[in-house]
Amino acid sequence: MRCRWKSPSNKLFISVSIVLLAYLWLESPSQKVPRLVWELKNRPGGHIDILWIGRPDSWIQADFDRLGKRAVPALIKILESNDLTGQYLAAGQLGRLGDQRAVEPLISVLNLGDSVVSKWAMAALGDIGDNRAVDHLIPLLKGENRWIAAEALGKIGDKRAYESIIPLVKDSDVYARAHAVEAIGCLGDEKAVDLLHEVLRMERDEWVRGMAMNSLQELKDRGMITEK
Repeated sequence: MRCRWKSPSNKLFISVSIVLLAYLWLESPSQKVPRLVWELKNRPGGHIDILWIGRPDSWIQADFDRLGKRAVPALIKILESNDLTGQYLAAGQLGRLGDQRAVEPLISVLNLGDSVVSKWAMAALGDIGDNRAVDHLIPLLKGENRWIAAEALGKIGDKRAYESIIPLVKDSDVYARAHAVEAIGCLGDEKAVDLLHEVLRMERDEWVRGMAMNSLQELKDRGMITEK
């Protein structure tokens, strides 16, 4: 019986292969995404940030950007977990990626009771721009984060939300008024012109007035206002 002799080159090849396979496993989205979210979760806030020895946010975000849409399944898994901090961080990344696979998972966390997760999920749905979210966002126009719901609905651009947004034009909260006026520019037609002119007459906040002027320009650009 002849013994099979392993040359040093074979041993080197095996060692390199093992290292390479380990690296590929660690760099796979299923392994890397939870690590990146963990890094974001554990970054300190306030003045202690100057003592932080971890990676800056820009480096972590660059890793997410390199993964791109390959990160979506792992982010959805985190979104569906019970980790509230991980959930809102995952929602933010899913909004950046704009992948429609995230729409239903994001809708499912809108009403879980945590305000921060809900805010990030609303914003993400607006960034993705899928019409499936509209019927779930409209009821949130009456909630604490109604201004985010209005902004998201404006980005989605589905006219079903138009009538529900109008009452926010006279809301007590300046953020709600501003983003409602902004959304009207995205959703409205020629009927919105008089409403926006009324805002310019009655509104005292310069930010809201600026939003109204921008919305009028938006309607003009879309051919909803004709020159007399």
